[in-house]
Amino acid sequence: MSKWERGGRIDDPMVVISFIMAGHVVFNGHKPQNAGWLQNWSVSQIKRETGMGRFFIALPTERKTV
Repeated sequence: MSKWERGGRIDDPMVVISFIMAGHVVFNGHKPQNAGWLQNWSVSQIKRETGMGRFFIALPTERKTV
C-alpha cells in the first residue's frame, strides 16, 4: 500500500514550483515524486508537464494499525 494517493490536478506551474520548493511530494502522472527528484527538472520541463495536465497534489493515505 502506498503512503500517497493522487489528489486534484495542479494547473499552474507556479503552484508546482512552490510545492517543490516547500519540499512536498507531488504526483507526476501516476507516480509520486519527491521534491529532491523534481528539483533537478528545468522550469520549462515543469511548465510543459503542467500544461499537459500531468501534475497532481499528493495526499497522505491514512495508515490503519491492526
